[in-house]
Amino acid sequence: MQARAAIVPLTVDQYHEMIRQGIIAENAQVELVDGFLVLKDRSKRGGDPMGISPEHRWAVEKLRRLDTRVQGWNMHVASQQPVTLASMHEPEPDASIINGPLDDFRSRTPTARDVLCACEVADRSLDYDRTTKQRLYATAGIGQYVIVNLVDRMIELYTDPVATTGRYARQQTIAPGKSFDIDLGPGRVLTVGADDLLP
Repeated sequence: MQARAAIVPLTVDQYHEMIRQGIIAENAQVELVDGFLVLKDRSKRGGDPMGISPEHRWAVEKLRRLDTRVQGWNMHVASQQPVTLASMHEPEPDASIINGPLDDFRSRTPTARDVLCACEVADRSLDYDRTTKQRLYATAGIGQYVIVNLVDRMIELYTDPVATTGRYARQQTIAPGKSFDIDLGPGRVLTVGADDLLP
């Protein structure tokens, strides 16, 4: 039997140091998941895996524009920015609703306790977003997770994280023409139309 090489996962601190030293470019299309550098897949099924589909770009921009609707609640929307979830996880959700104004994060990266909702736009990455990304966000206790499902043209809303299983207890699917609510705290419900996020 042939011996396998030992693989040593990276920690968030090691990952940051590699960026500081220029080993990994600041704008590299990777994120840290389970201690490994994973390519951020923004492509269309059947398209160039290194490319970004126009539909993906459009949906991410529409998510980013939700920022104007939450600023009055002392929150902001981060678009494709890192969130530190644990010592070996620093994904970059396509959008995340962060508790606190942007200025609170001048010198620190948001952590799981700051994230009220994580959002991913999924085409080729749909299975990955439903499994691995769901596990990361649920285990971290992020209250809500939204997948903009470009494959089936619907929104998937996951709520009630169960950290021990890495899953969400509740899932809703929202069809075009319908809307859904993101609960951001007492008296703070963000109602979003599926058509506003589906190209």
